[in-house]
Amino acid sequence: MLCKNCNINESSKYSKYSNGEFCSRECARSFSSKDKREEINKKVSLSLKGRGNGNVIIVCKNCTKEFKRTWAKRNSKYCSKSCSMSHLNNSPEGIERLSLNRIKSIMNGNVNNFGIKMIYDFNGKKIKCDSKIEYSCLDYFVKLGATEMERCDFFIKYSDGEKIRRYNPDFKIKINSDIYIVEAKGYMSIKIVNEKWRKYNELSVFKKKALDEYCKKNNFISFWFTKNLNLKNYKSIK
Repeated sequence: MLCKNCNINESSKYSKYSNGEFCSRECARSFSSKDKREEINKKVSLSLKGRGNGNVIIVCKNCTKEFKRTWAKRNSKYCSKSCSMSHLNNSPEGIERLSLNRIKSIMNGNVNNFGIKMIYDFNGKKIKCDSKIEYSCLDYFVKLGATEMERCDFFIKYSDGEKIRRYNPDFKIKINSDIYIVEAKGYMSIKIVNEKWRKYNELSVFKKKALDEYCKKNNFISFWFTKNLNLKNYKSIK
C-alpha cells in the first residue's frame, strides 16, 4: 500500500497512523491540511503585509482617533509620529520618560545634547562641565579648600505647582567634613526675555527650594552658585 501523502510504500509503519493510510505522523498531518494549504498561505501572506486579517483597529493614545495598526507597526499606540511626539511632550508619563532620559544623558556626559563643553582638572581628576558657570564654580570651591569633587549621580524631585519634575544637581563637593550639594545656575535679568528663559528663571526658584529641603533631610549643605560669586574667574574663561 502506498502512503496517501508521499506515495512511498512503507507498509511496516502504516498500522500506527490513521488505519495504515500514512507512513508517518508528519505525512498524516501534512495530508490533513493539504486541501486548505492555498487558503492558509493566503491568510499568512496578508497578515505579514499588514492587510486583511493582519489589520487591528486601535484608538490613538493621543488624539483618540481610530486607526489600523498593521504588522509593520504592530507595537504602535499612535496614529502618527506627530501624535506620538505630542503625547510624549505633554502627558505625565511622557514628561516622566523625557526627564529620566535627560538625566541619564547628563550622567553619561552628554549635556544639553551637545556633549561636554569643558573639563576641569582637579588634582588629576577630570570633571566634566557643561558651562563657564560650572567651571567657575569648581574654581571657587578649590579656593575654599575643596578636598573632594565629583558630579552628582542622583536627581531631586520638585513641583512647579502644576507638574512633578526632577533635576540632577551639578556637583557634590567635600571640604573637610562638610559635604556640599551644588547647583551652578545663571539668571536672565533682562526685563524682556523669551518664554523659554522666563520659564528657566521660574523653575530655578522651585529647584533651589527643593535643593534646600533635600540637603536638610540628608545632612548636606545646600549651595546655589552664581557667576557673581567668582566673577573675575568667570570673565577670564574663554
